Order: sequence, then C-alpha cells, then structure tokens
Amino acid sequence: MNYIKKYKYILGVIIVIIIIIILGYSLISKSKNNYNGLPRLETLPVTTIDWMPYTSPLGFSFMYPLNFKVEESDTTLKVGGILVNIEKFNCKNPHPSKIITNKTTLYGFPAQINEAEKNAYICNNTNTACLDIEKDPNYIEIFNKTKITEGFFHSFISTLNIKDDFNKIKCLK
Repeated sequence: MNYIKKYKYILGVIIVIIIIIILGYSLISKSKNNYNGLPRLETLPVTTIDWMPYTSPLGFSFMYPLNFKVEESDTTLKVGGILVNIEKFNCKNPHPSKIITNKTTLYGFPAQINEAEKNAYICNNTNTACLDIEKDPNYIEIFNKTKITEGFFHSFISTLNIKDDFNKIKCLK
C-alpha cells in the first residue's frame, strides 16, 4: 500500500509539472502574439494638437511642432528635421526626378508615401511640379527634442493639405 501512495504522489507531481509547463508555454506564446500585434513605438502617431499651421503660396499647407521653425528658400522648406523640396519641371521636358511606383492619391494628386523610410513624393496634375518630402539627413536628433520617427512623419503627412492651387505652379522656362 505504501508503494501505491508513492506512485500516486509521483504521478501527481508529474501531472502538476506538465500542467505548469503547458500553462507557462501558453502564457509566453500569448504574450509574444500580443507584442507582435502592437505597433512599434516608432510607428505610433504623434499628437498634433499644439502644432502651428504653415501655408505656402504654392497651394499646400501643413502643421509643424512649436519647437521647430520653418526655414524657406526658393525651392526648399526646412521644418526641423523634415525637408520639403518643391521640384519644378522644365516646360519643354517636364519629367519628375522620381518615378511614382506604388501610386496612390492624396487630395486627388498622384503620390507615393513611405512612412517607414520617412519620404513622400506628391506631384500636381498639370505636370509642372512635385513635392519631395523627406527626413533631413543633416538633422541631428541627439541635440533636438523631436525625433523624426515613422509616427512623427505620419503625423506630419497627415496634416498636409494640398489645394487645387498646387496645379497652378508654373514650370521652369
């Protein structure tokens, strides 16, 4: 009888160990699935509530963080860590510098947006200009409070508003 109690006890311990292993594996695999299902921190959108508006005479506007300043030149806007290049085409040979391969539209304009690579290319319908938006390669995030993450770039692009005046950009003669 003593041997039967020992075997029952050993069998009970083995069953408890198997149950613990199964539950542990189940919890670990669930936590991995939940982690993989969540967006990475870099892709989470950034709140734009306290951002300032900027309106270009070329028919587009966007919002930008208060701690950034907009630096303007003839063909480029520098907004903190983001560059907005206005590419005007030659009237006789109107070819954009980039080819839009994954064509989508933004406000009715042909566009290609790659938030992971932090770039967007949006052309007007009159074939006279495109906006080339990208992370500024000279922007040093270590010294600035704002990191240009996918989420930040997404938020910036989501505030972009392009109006029909964008079609009225004159080509280069």
